[in-house]
Amino acid sequence: MSKFVAGGYTATYNSKALGQMAEGIRTSYEMFKQIIRGHLGAQTPQDAVYQGQQRSSSFRLIEADESGIPDLLYPFTSTIGNEWELGVIGLMVVRGQGSGSPTVRGKSLVLTAVSGTSAYNDAAQTMTFPISILHENFPVEVLLGPELKEVPVRLRHYPDMAASPPSFGSST
Repeated sequence: MSKFVAGGYTATYNSKALGQMAEGIRTSYEMFKQIIRGHLGAQTPQDAVYQGQQRSSSFRLIEADESGIPDLLYPFTSTIGNEWELGVIGLMVVRGQGSGSPTVRGKSLVLTAVSGTSAYNDAAQTMTFPISILHENFPVEVLLGPELKEVPVRLRHYPDMAASPPSFGSST
């Protein structure tokens, strides 16, 4: 490795600020493959067929009063961001209510490198994930007490299947 890269990123969700993160933002991906085995090698993998991937990001918010947090935590309510509403059962993340009401519930997550850091000078200055939403089955916990309120979050990123080729996002 020829250079080390360090520096913070700011984040917006649905074009609204998310505020400061406790440690930063961790992105990850996992590839899916069908392993090919044959009788001569028994359980020995001999090849694999690529079958797509999934991407996610995780972070701990420490500025729980920022404008984008309600949109991020309550995406399925009739008015996105309504904390106390159950939400509309049957909505789809990408297609909303289908062709009758195709409001995408997954919103854009944009990460921007902080100016003056090596992340800004030597890495992607912006990363955009156009269809992101709170990860399914992720238990959002909010500590209500005399300490700093932290909100751990995990997002799933969906690919834009209308793009050519389909893409999870872009960086500049």
